[in-house]
Amino acid sequence: MVQVGFGAVMLETIQGLDLRWPVVSPAAREANARARRVLDDERPTSEPAPSADAHDYKVPLGG
Repeated sequence: MVQVGFGAVMLETIQGLDLRWPVVSPAAREANARARRVLDDERPTSEPAPSADAHDYKVPLGG
């Protein structure tokens, strides 16, 4: 019963804060989209790192 009362108080408190989602301006939204397009169009400038299988690692057994 205490949990129900606590939940009701929390809900009332949260609703009383009058919280809203942040708003992004249309100009900022377009700038983000433009930056994303630029990043998507860029090609990597280096080769990917070789996998561990491409190397012959020798690990000593025992001390």
